[in-house]
Amino acid sequence: MYLFSVSFLSLWTALIGFMTIVSSLIQLIGSHPPMFAGSAISGSLHPIGDAAARGSVLGALILLASLAGLYVHLQKGREVAGA
Repeated sequence: MYLFSVSFLSLWTALIGFMTIVSSLIQLIGSHPPMFAGSAISGSLHPIGDAAARGSVLGALILLASLAGLYVHLQKGREVAGA
């Protein structure tokens, strides 16, 4: 029971990681007001792109860790259930 419940939670966290990636990439769509790019006010050359990249990488890390946990627990759960 434990292995399948952890698999279920891993599936949900994988969904959260995927939605984080999608929502970060959607932020790139459309026009954004100028933020004095490259100046000391914003601190970076592309603040919207940097934030989108940061969110996408974070979502990808969550997704990969969740899928690894899902794979391990689901395989072990199927092995125990078959015995």
